[in-house]
Amino acid sequence: MQELRDRGIVTSFRILASKSNFATKYSYNSYKWQRAASLSPTAFYTFADCLALISFTHPTPPYVVVVQSAPLAAAYVEAFKAAWDAAEEPPRPKARK
Repeated sequence: MQELRDRGIVTSFRILASKSNFATKYSYNSYKWQRAASLSPTAFYTFADCLALISFTHPTPPYVVVVQSAPLAAAYVEAFKAAWDAAEEPPRPKARK
Protein backbone atom coordinates (compact mmCIF):
# COMPACT_ATOMS: atom_id res chain seq x y z
CA MET A 1 0.00 0.00 0.00
CA GLN A 2 2.87 2.32 0.81
CA GLU A 3 4.33 1.89 -2.68
CA LEU A 4 0.97 2.62 -4.33
CA ARG A 5 0.73 5.81 -2.29
CA ASP A 6 4.36 6.81 -2.95
CA ARG A 7 3.80 6.42 -6.70
CA GLY A 8 0.66 8.58 -6.54
CA ILE A 9 -1.57 5.75 -7.77
CA VAL A 10 -3.72 5.89 -4.62
CA THR A 11 -3.95 8.67 -2.06
CA SER A 12 -5.89 6.93 0.70
CA PHE A 13 -7.18 3.54 1.78
CA ARG A 14 -10.20 2.33 3.74
CA ILE A 15 -9.50 -0.86 5.67
CA LEU A 16 -11.90 -3.18 7.48
CA ALA A 17 -10.11 -5.08 10.25
CA SER A 18 -11.00 -7.13 13.27
CA LYS A 19 -10.26 -5.66 16.69
CA SER A 20 -7.48 -8.23 17.09
CA ASN A 21 -5.52 -7.07 14.01
CA PHE A 22 -6.40 -3.41 14.18
CA ALA A 23 -3.61 -0.87 13.69
CA THR A 24 -3.41 2.78 12.75
CA LYS A 25 0.16 2.80 11.52
CA TYR A 26 -0.37 5.17 8.60
CA SER A 27 -2.34 8.40 8.75
CA TYR A 28 -3.60 8.08 5.15
CA ASN A 29 -5.57 4.94 6.06
CA SER A 30 -9.09 5.01 7.47
CA TYR A 31 -10.01 2.01 9.58
CA LYS A 32 -13.21 0.48 10.89
CA TRP A 33 -13.79 -2.64 12.94
CA GLN A 34 -15.66 -5.56 11.46
CA ARG A 35 -16.75 -8.72 13.26
CA ALA A 36 -13.92 -11.23 13.10
CA ALA A 37 -16.38 -13.90 11.91
CA SER A 38 -17.02 -11.95 8.71
CA LEU A 39 -13.34 -11.53 7.81
CA SER A 40 -11.42 -13.95 5.61
CA PRO A 41 -7.74 -14.42 4.70
CA THR A 42 -8.36 -12.57 1.45
CA ALA A 43 -8.41 -8.97 0.39
CA PHE A 44 -9.24 -6.91 -2.63
CA TYR A 45 -8.31 -3.56 -4.09
CA THR A 46 -10.20 -1.62 -6.71
CA PHE A 47 -8.53 1.01 -8.84
CA ALA A 48 -9.59 2.56 -12.13
CA ASP A 49 -11.53 -0.21 -13.88
CA CYS A 50 -9.54 -2.99 -12.21
CA LEU A 51 -10.16 -5.41 -9.38
CA ALA A 52 -7.27 -7.10 -7.60
CA LEU A 53 -8.15 -10.22 -5.58
CA ILE A 54 -5.53 -11.31 -3.03
CA SER A 55 -5.22 -14.65 -1.22
CA PHE A 56 -2.97 -14.92 1.83
CA THR A 57 -3.49 -18.71 2.15
CA HIS A 58 -2.29 -19.68 -1.33
CA PRO A 59 0.81 -21.93 -1.36
CA THR A 60 2.83 -18.90 -2.52
CA PRO A 61 1.18 -15.93 -0.76
CA PRO A 62 0.25 -13.33 -1.51
CA TYR A 63 -1.42 -14.65 -4.62
CA VAL A 64 -2.87 -11.78 -6.65
CA VAL A 65 -5.26 -11.93 -9.58
CA VAL A 66 -6.02 -8.68 -11.40
CA VAL A 67 -9.15 -8.45 -13.49
CA GLN A 68 -9.70 -5.45 -15.75
CA SER A 69 -13.46 -5.08 -15.62
CA ALA A 70 -15.30 -1.89 -14.69
CA PRO A 71 -18.54 -3.75 -13.78
CA LEU A 72 -16.72 -6.18 -11.47
CA ALA A 73 -14.71 -3.39 -9.83
CA ALA A 74 -17.90 -1.36 -9.33
CA ALA A 75 -19.68 -4.34 -7.77
CA TYR A 76 -16.87 -4.81 -5.23
CA VAL A 77 -16.87 -1.08 -4.46
CA GLU A 78 -20.60 -1.21 -3.69
CA ALA A 79 -20.21 -4.34 -1.53
CA PHE A 80 -17.38 -2.68 0.37
CA LYS A 81 -19.46 0.46 0.93
CA ALA A 82 -22.20 -1.65 2.53
CA ALA A 83 -19.69 -3.45 4.77
CA TRP A 84 -18.01 -0.12 5.65
CA ASP A 85 -21.34 1.44 6.63
CA ALA A 86 -22.13 -1.55 8.86
CA ALA A 87 -18.70 -1.62 10.53
CA GLU A 88 -17.90 -0.07 13.91
CA GLU A 89 -16.02 3.19 14.20
CA PRO A 90 -12.94 2.57 16.39
CA PRO A 91 -12.14 4.96 19.23
CA ARG A 92 -9.94 7.87 18.23
CA PRO A 93 -6.39 7.82 19.62
CA LYS A 94 -5.85 10.18 22.53
CA ALA A 95 -3.86 13.29 21.72
CA ARG A 96 -0.34 13.35 23.12
CA LYS A 97 0.51 16.14 25.52
